Amino acid sequence: MRRIGDCRTARDRRSLWAAPPSAPISSTRKWCDMAIKVIIEMKAQPGRRDELRRLLDDLVATRGRGRRGFLGSTRYEVLDDPDLLVEIADWDSVEARMEHLEDAMATNAFGPLAELMAEPFRVTVVSPLE
Repeated sequence: MRRIGDCRTARDRRSLWAAPPSAPISSTRKWCDMAIKVIIEMKAQPGRRDELRRLLDDLVATRGRGRRGFLGSTRYEVLDDPDLLVEIADWDSVEARMEHLEDAMATNAFGPLAELMAEPFRVTVVSPLE
């Protein structure tokens, strides 16, 4: 199973984080360069969904728009759970998203989200079937 990891490393050597060891390097490059959707489920503490939404709006405005590889995102409410938000973000490559995450972790950009969350968020990364 492929795991999202450091695609730059995978370009230099076959990495278990980016592709199976038997995968040809051209396959690894294709995987690292393909467009992805990132589905993020965030459960706010009871009654704090609007605060979470505002914070997410600020994060997208300051850290998303204009970032290399970020194609945009759409946020959804879950009809049967008023405290749950789902965001689907489009990235032009795994590598671009990884650069974004490295920067966010280095600057603690997502730190303020923790105090509004009722539980850890869930992330699923998908790409179209070939």
